[in-house]
Amino acid sequence: MASILRVNTLTDASSSNSTAMSTVFNGTAKAYSRYDISTDTQNNSFNISSTNDDTTGEFTINFSNNFSSGNEIVHSQGNTAGNTGLRVLHATSGGHQSGSLECHISYVNGTNIDADDMANVIFGDLA
Repeated sequence: MASILRVNTLTDASSSNSTAMSTVFNGTAKAYSRYDISTDTQNNSFNISSTNDDTTGEFTINFSNNFSSGNEIVHSQGNTAGNTGLRVLHATSGGHQSGSLECHISYVNGTNIDADDMANVIFGDLA
């Protein structure tokens, strides 16, 4: 039997710290991905159905549960052992869509690279 807990505010045991449920719901990541482009390996993820290695330095993250629009907020980090000067770009030709996110990573000079470790955290409203 399923249960529902309905509350407006969460508080700690001493009631000195509290937060509204809307803050908890709206302030949490709705998807995240830790992807090794060089080996095409998804190392850790939440709400990610698959990741496509499109070409050198470009990949697409596909969501298990779509976002309500293509206006999600993305925080990204890329790393390649022994290399510096990486920059992370999103919104390539297809950019943000409700069901996927196209990603691009390159050196500062614009040369694409398959990073060893690419992390993305996505915030927004799910459909």
